[in-house]
Amino acid sequence: MNLYYEGSTGEIIDFNSDALAAENPEVLAKSEWKFSTISGVNGIGRVKTFYKDTSECDFKIDVLAENAAEYNAIMAKMHRVFDADVQRMQPGRLWWNGFYREAFIVVQSYEGFDEMMESVTKTVHVISTYPFWIKENTYHFTSIRDESTGLDFSFDFPFDLGAPSFSEVLPCDCINSANFKLTFFGPCTDPSVTIGGNRYGLFCTLGSDERVEIDSKMKTIEKYDAHGNEENYFYLRDKDSYIFTKIDRGDIPVVRSKSLRMDVTLFDERGEPAVWI
Repeated sequence: MNLYYEGSTGEIIDFNSDALAAENPEVLAKSEWKFSTISGVNGIGRVKTFYKDTSECDFKIDVLAENAAEYNAIMAKMHRVFDADVQRMQPGRLWWNGFYREAFIVVQSYEGFDEMMESVTKTVHVISTYPFWIKENTYHFTSIRDESTGLDFSFDFPFDLGAPSFSEVLPCDCINSANFKLTFFGPCTDPSVTIGGNRYGLFCTLGSDERVEIDSKMKTIEKYDAHGNEENYFYLRDKDSYIFTKIDRGDIPVVRSKSLRMDVTLFDERGEPAVWI
């Protein structure tokens, strides 16, 4: 099992290392749907909606260091990484075999401390306001500069070489329709793409070192320049279609300009990791 915590600054706490061991990792995989009901005919109720609420659990970590110096360093690092995310209000990520879940660790307590063995059992209280395990799958769509050499993409789909746009296929094998991050790369003017019949477009101009990211989960549209400066482009969206429409499951047709470079990242969101061991 590959199980670790990645802090918002990128520091890693590996729960399957020589000095750390996850005692009860199964509590992290608990999945629960909440629901609301409405009264129906003859007093028979029915489910109105399902939803997920903030989840909480106590996760135990065994610490067994080779010496006092290593023990102190491990304990100090865990406290620093966990507390830094809370104080910054930036969640870390719990990673389990390629899936991650955003989380805060808000309580740290201890039992079984042994000074001679440099060991202790550390219990942390984990909260997740978006309790899904997520795997990101990114697909790159390159521009076509030399039509005589064919297409530079990994999907086989018929199209007209002479046309200004062409069709490809985006494979979405997520458990359901997927949230996504769509990135347009410059240089381009008024970038747009049609995915599964829905148009995702902006009225803007991007330079060669600029990009714009559309995030369906966060409902944001941000432009970035070569220096990482960020600018809100939400007001430049094409309002004739809903730009945050999720992408359906299946082999989804994609129609775009030959010159447009873009990435599509699909978020496979599940109640528990797809791979346990």
